[in-house]
Amino acid sequence: MTAQTMMRNAMATLLTAALAWCAQTAISADAPMNSRLGAAVADSPQDTTARPQGLAALLREAFAENPGAAAARASWLAALQEHPQATALPDPMFQYMREENGYELMLSQMFPARGMLRIKGSMADARAEMARLNYEMTVRDLVTDMRTSYAELQYLDRAIELTTQNLALGTADLLLLKTDGETVVQPGQTLNYVLTVVNEGSITAESVTLEDTLPPYLTYQGWATNDSGITLTSATNPYRWSLGDLAVGVAKSITLTASVAISLPNGTTTLSNYAHVTTTSPEADITNNERADTDTVTAHPDLTLFKSATSDSVPITQGSTITYTYTGDNRGYATATGVTITDTLDANTTYVAGSAVLVVGGSTWPVTATYIDSSKTLVLELPNMPPGAEGYLRYRATVADPLPQGVTLITNTAQVTSHETDLNPANNQSTLVLSAESGADIYVDKVGVSAANPAVPGSEVVYLLRYGNLGDQAASSVVLTDAIPANTALVAGSITGGGTESGGVITWSLGDLAVGASGQVSFTVRINDVLPAGGAAPNALISACSILSRVCRNTTAMGPTRMPMGPSACTPPSTLSRAASGCRFERPCKIIGLIR
Repeated sequence: MTAQTMMRNAMATLLTAALAWCAQTAISADAPMNSRLGAAVADSPQDTTARPQGLAALLREAFAENPGAAAARASWLAALQEHPQATALPDPMFQYMREENGYELMLSQMFPARGMLRIKGSMADARAEMARLNYEMTVRDLVTDMRTSYAELQYLDRAIELTTQNLALGTADLLLLKTDGETVVQPGQTLNYVLTVVNEGSITAESVTLEDTLPPYLTYQGWATNDSGITLTSATNPYRWSLGDLAVGVAKSITLTASVAISLPNGTTTLSNYAHVTTTSPEADITNNERADTDTVTAHPDLTLFKSATSDSVPITQGSTITYTYTGDNRGYATATGVTITDTLDANTTYVAGSAVLVVGGSTWPVTATYIDSSKTLVLELPNMPPGAEGYLRYRATVADPLPQGVTLITNTAQVTSHETDLNPANNQSTLVLSAESGADIYVDKVGVSAANPAVPGSEVVYLLRYGNLGDQAASSVVLTDAIPANTALVAGSITGGGTESGGVITWSLGDLAVGASGQVSFTVRINDVLPAGGAAPNALISACSILSRVCRNTTAMGPTRMPMGPSACTPPSTLSRAASGCRFERPCKIIGLIR
C-alpha cells in the first residue's frame, strides 16, 4: 500500500467520523423541536369543511376559513421552529492541504461561550410564546364576534317570527296628526293645536293614550273636544288624555290651547310642541305614533324715543339754558340690553356736565354720560329695559355766547340703540328744532317836535329817528321804515339820510350796522288845515318810540301795528328790519303831544 493510498484511507476515515458526529448532534438538537411541533400540531385547531350546524359548527368553519386566524396560526408554527436553529452548534470546518512531502487534513469545531446557546434558545422560546398568545387572542376575538352575530341573528329570526304571527293575528296601527296652522308666531299669541288620532290597523286599538309635552315659553290654557270618551288624566306638563278603545278606521281629536310667552330670549326662538300616542294592542308600525309641530317665534325689543325741550328764554338767545327731556319705552317682546342714547347737540350748544338724570317712578338716578365737545356728541348709557319698561331722561345744555350772526335755529338729534335688533327702528330717533335769535340788538328811537305847542292845523312837525346796534354781533342789510301819519302831508325835500317815500311809507336802507354803530334820519310833515269833525283823532297823535330789548319775529310781511297807550293810541311806529334774516323789530310809542 502506497503512502498516497494510506493518506486517502485516513482522510475517508476522518471524514466518516466527522459526518457521524454531525449527524448525531443534529438529531439530538432537533429532538425537542420535533416533540414540541408534534404537541403544537396536536393542540392546534383542525380544519374542517363541514357546513355549520349551530354555533359550534359556525366556530369551526370560522377557524378553518378566517384569514386572520390562519395567519396567526402559521406565525406560531414558524416561531416553534426557531428554537432548534438557535440552540445548534456552528457547522464544523474541514481543511485539506497538500504539501511537498505529503497531505494534511484538519477538522475544527467552534464552541460558543458558555450559556450562549441557552440564551438563544430562551429568546426563540419567548418569540414562540408571543406568537402563541397572539394566535389565542385572535381566536378569542373571533369567537366573541361570532357569538354576538349569532345572538343578533337569533333575535332577528325571533322578531320576524313574532311579526309574522302578529300579522297573521291582526294588528292596530295608530296614526297621529298635529298642527296649529301657524309657522311663524309672535310673543303673546294664542295657539290652538289640533291633535287627531286615527286607527289604520286591522283590529281595535285598546286603551289608547295621547300625551303632549309643551316646550318652555309655551303656557297651557286649556283643551276641548267634540268626541266622546276622552278624559284628561294629567293636568300638568306633559298633559295626558285617555281616548279609550279606538275601532278600525275611527278617529278622535282634541284641541289644545296654549299661549306664547311675552318675554322671550332675544333673537329667533323655535318652539316645538311634541306629542305621541300609545295603545296596549299590538301595532305593525309605531313610527307614525309621534308628531312635533314646530313654529318660529321672532322676539325683539322695540325701543322708542321722543324728545322735547324748554328754555329760559323764548326765542332762545345767547347764553340761555335749554333743558332737553327724552321719553322712551320698550314696546317689544324681548329685553333690550346695552341701551344707549347717542345725542348730537347743535354746534352752538354745550352739554352741562353732570346734568343728565334718569327719572323712573318719580325718582331720579344718575346716568353715565360721555360728552365729546369736538363732535358735540353726548352718549348716555341706560339700564336694561324689559318689555313694557318706560322712563324719562333729562339733561341741560347752554347756548353759545355770543351766538353767531344769522343763527335762527337750534337743532338736536338723538337716537336710542341696544345690543339686539330692534323690531321697529323707525321710532328710535328724534330730532328737535328750536327758534333762536342771533346776537345783534338793533334799536330805533323816534321823536316828533312841533313848532306850536300844542300843534295846530297847518303847523309843521319834524320827526327825528335815531337808531343803533346795542348787541355784540354786527347786523347786516338793515332797513328802517316809517309811515307818514294820517291827516298830515310830507314836506317835499325834508327826508334826510337817503330815504325814499312810496305809498305813504318812507324807507331808509342803512346797510350793515357794526357793534355800537348808531345814526339818525328825519323827515317833516305838515298838519292838514282841515281835521275830521270831533277834534283830535287817534291818527293825528304825535308819538315817539322808546328803546326796547331785542325782539325778533320770523316774518318779512309784518306791517306796522298800533300800540294802545291809555285812552288813545300811537301812530304807526317806526320799524327796523334785517333783510338777511327776515326779522322785523317793532317799538311801541309814547304820547308827547295832542293836536287841538
